[in-house]
Amino acid sequence: MLILNCHYDGQRAVYEMSKGSKYFERDGKKEALTRQKIENKRAQYAKLSFADISHYQTVKLKNP
Repeated sequence: MLILNCHYDGQRAVYEMSKGSKYFERDGKKEALTRQKIENKRAQYAKLSFADISHYQTVKLKNP
């Protein structure tokens, strides 16, 4: 358990030191963009009907 706490403390220290860096900001923007893409895909999926899903599954089975 002590090893895990030391590892976590080390990660936390690196995280705190990285705040405000260009890498940290760029990584935050990439994460936000990825989250937005996921939300868009979920919204598209929610609009699909059962018939749409069945059709796409049939097409996928014919063309693996």
